[in-house]
Amino acid sequence: MGDINSMDGAHKPLQLTVGTGRCGPKTMRLREDKNAIESAGFYFPDHISFTPEFWGRYLWESGALKAKNLFEARVKINKHEFTPEEKGMIRDSVFSLHPLLRRRLIIRSDEYAMGLGLATSKCTSVPFESKKKGFDWDLLLERVEENIKNVLASGFNGNLMEFKRIKGIEENMGIMIMPLFGEDIPLDPVNIKEPAYCPVLSINYLGKIYGKCLSSIGIGIGGANSNFGKHSFGLDVPFHDFFDFTPIHWRILLEESGTIKEMNIERYVDYLARIKSNTWDRLYPKMGMEINKMIDKLIEKTGPRWLEIVKEDVLRPIWVVVQSSPFEYREVEKPEVAEDSLVLKSDRVLGSKIVKTRKVKIIYNLEKEDNVEYNEKNKDYLLIVKPLLLRKLGELLPIESFSNAGGIVCIINDIESPVGTHLGGYFRELDIPIITFISSGEKIEERINNAGANAEYTLYANEFKKEGFLAIDK
Repeated sequence: MGDINSMDGAHKPLQLTVGTGRCGPKTMRLREDKNAIESAGFYFPDHISFTPEFWGRYLWESGALKAKNLFEARVKINKHEFTPEEKGMIRDSVFSLHPLLRRRLIIRSDEYAMGLGLATSKCTSVPFESKKKGFDWDLLLERVEENIKNVLASGFNGNLMEFKRIKGIEENMGIMIMPLFGEDIPLDPVNIKEPAYCPVLSINYLGKIYGKCLSSIGIGIGGANSNFGKHSFGLDVPFHDFFDFTPIHWRILLEESGTIKEMNIERYVDYLARIKSNTWDRLYPKMGMEINKMIDKLIEKTGPRWLEIVKEDVLRPIWVVVQSSPFEYREVEKPEVAEDSLVLKSDRVLGSKIVKTRKVKIIYNLEKEDNVEYNEKNKDYLLIVKPLLLRKLGELLPIESFSNAGGIVCIINDIESPVGTHLGGYFRELDIPIITFISSGEKIEERINNAGANAEYTLYANEFKKEGFLAIDK
């Protein structure tokens, strides 16, 4: 079995490639930053990369490549078995991981370096049966194979396929298997049958530009990288310019069965007290200073990065960089417009860009077919979506209905939260800036209707300066 101390110091992270051809971009970018990650004081994660070519035969013989939709692809993939050779290679690779690491795994797609939130990630873990029996490794392998199929099937969802078409990505999906880093937690009020373990403290980071960063800090049981996503209790602090680990200053968001609402600080303190490793005792400004210094040291060597960082507290207290990707920033100067032409101002922006257009489209129903038709016939138009739960934008708005938009204005009536997942990764990668504005939307719609057909719209967004506006020039 090995003990926890055997993971200290002498352990060298596993970096394994399975299959011919090159690894997927997520693996390649992470490996390129390995030296910078480790020299900055982060832990470089053990991981296994199955190349896209490794899955070529399986996807072809399953019939998934000829499937007409996601449902059909999923059915074909779930019915088709891996060959004995493929099963053996999956088994050998998983067993290459240290026993303390392989009992909790996350299976992720490996076809885009920056987090998009378009493909499925699946977690698997096995219980400790007894000192004599140890862990049920056969059950683990069974679950790994099942979850690999689930992740491969998610590659056929419409949004991801359209995104790949737009970006010119033709190869199949690769798969990355990585230990699930986090901490042990007690059973919570939700019905959790699996071992109580998941990421409790995680950070999505983008920067630095102008000496600033964008970050989304998640603290609590749940989130995209755990088995508790549908019943998560916890915290999401979107788009901070700094890491202030003083929860009294935060707007705390609680998600229960898909509904987000605010949680008061007293209830949150009580909630955190249930976590075994006493997360609450670690939440103070010093931690923010610590992680900031480590990130600064990393960025000095790599240049601006999108990072996903998780706190590991079971094997030993460490920060783990589980994803790293370079990004390009466009320098944007605020355009001069007449004061009376301003329709809205907002510091809630995603992306940095100036968009000038005479075309505007207002969407009331996210699923109407004419949204797709309008998008096919028009380019660089201004898209206004209202009213909307902002966090649902990435889930409910098909890419085909906005991929040609120059920019998006979201008139929201929900608690402020990041657009989609991973700091709105795929909106940023499509180069479509978003301005969010809390309003019923009537006054904005009235200004647009009164502007006339020849009006010029100017949308300005600069996410690192936290400023944006919409102006109409008649």
